[in-house]
Amino acid sequence: MSQRKSYTRWTHYSGSRVSWLLMAIPNHVDESSPVSIRASGRPGIPGWFTPEQVESWRPIVSSVHERGGFFFAQLWHQGRNTHSFLTGQQPESSYAVGLSGSLTCATIPPLPFETPKAMTKEEISATQRDFVHAAINAVSAGCDGIEIHAGNG
Repeated sequence: MSQRKSYTRWTHYSGSRVSWLLMAIPNHVDESSPVSIRASGRPGIPGWFTPEQVESWRPIVSSVHERGGFFFAQLWHQGRNTHSFLTGQQPESSYAVGLSGSLTCATIPPLPFETPKAMTKEEISATQRDFVHAAINAVSAGCDGIEIHAGNG
């Protein structure tokens, strides 16, 4: 499935989900969205790093606002919890210790976790810039706030 098709599917899914969620509570935090392709950990998850992604988020954020809610973008880097099959490069982390087990999801076969590359200071700085860029994109799409997901090593 192309990345573009997954964004369209996400827009439909999230629009439906937003309607259901807002019946109970008029606020929404998106479900962990990567800040770069290197940060991606699951196929088809929409990020905040391309102009096309930002445009795909706008109707979702607007839908929440139209119902009186607030929308927060949860920005994410999968770290060692990703796979080169998804990103095209060795996973990155603060240290070169891999996870045991396999990356599993419904759309791909299980993939044994790889040993991540310990990030250099320059790569850490680049990742920080990715978070800043994604936050700027989220605010430009109308998000009311940002949440950082930093639990994957």
